[in-house]
Amino acid sequence: MMKMKRFLKILFCTILIFTTMTRKADADIGPKPSVNIGFLNVDKTYYVTLLSAGEVSGPYSAADPYDVSDDELTNKAVQIFKEYAEKDDFYFLGNIRKIDPENPEYRWTYYPPKTFKIAVCDPKTGELMVSEAVEREAFNSYYDVSLNGNGLSVKEDIRLKNEVLGFLIRVVLTVIIELLLGLLFGYRQKKEILTIVWTNLFTQVLLNLIMAFLDYYTGALVWIFFFPILELTVLVIELIVYLAKFRSHSRFKTVIYAILANVLTFFLGMYLGAWTSVL
Repeated sequence: MMKMKRFLKILFCTILIFTTMTRKADADIGPKPSVNIGFLNVDKTYYVTLLSAGEVSGPYSAADPYDVSDDELTNKAVQIFKEYAEKDDFYFLGNIRKIDPENPEYRWTYYPPKTFKIAVCDPKTGELMVSEAVEREAFNSYYDVSLNGNGLSVKEDIRLKNEVLGFLIRVVLTVIIELLLGLLFGYRQKKEILTIVWTNLFTQVLLNLIMAFLDYYTGALVWIFFFPILELTVLVIELIVYLAKFRSHSRFKTVIYAILANVLTFFLGMYLGAWTSVL
């Protein structure tokens, strides 16, 4: 009993150590937030930028927004955005991209502004369309923007389909792996099988809800820093349940089973996290 208490204390200390390590991470290391915009109804070449509520966003600044380009149309688009910004409360920071029917996407992948307006212009005609202000909340934000006669229609795409698919895959595979491993360890009674199933359903639903929330606000950082901590927490929960329910088996075997099962599902979760993120 004393050895088991000591083991659990070590696990909790490990969780605290991981937490402390994540807080000390340099903010400029690792993934950066991004804004990804897919334009609909693009029938010709346009120039796109984000007008920022602040004068500075990462390396971009309204004080020196854009060098003169060799392309005349680009320079004209820059001038259109500058002139609009001078009359508005938002700033032109110089991150300008060209879209067309074959490449209708705009991405700002390094320190995009928190609050911005989407501006689209055709330098050949002088046409300019500017959206209402958009507040970026997600770490990696995705938007669908429709070009129409009335301007720009902006809709955020939270990619719920990917989240649900990733959740179902992780839960099903985790339960299958822990059940098969449980059978190999001799947990074959109906009560033992149900304990493994219900415990994993509880921990996986809890884990994935927290992961989905953190993923929305922190992006890939959730897999680098938070996922190992949460998996350690899941291990502690499962150890407490299994030690209480599997009393007919040796405590040592139950501890080894719980650790091995969580190590396997940890690497599975890391792999599936990377795989479902590109779906």
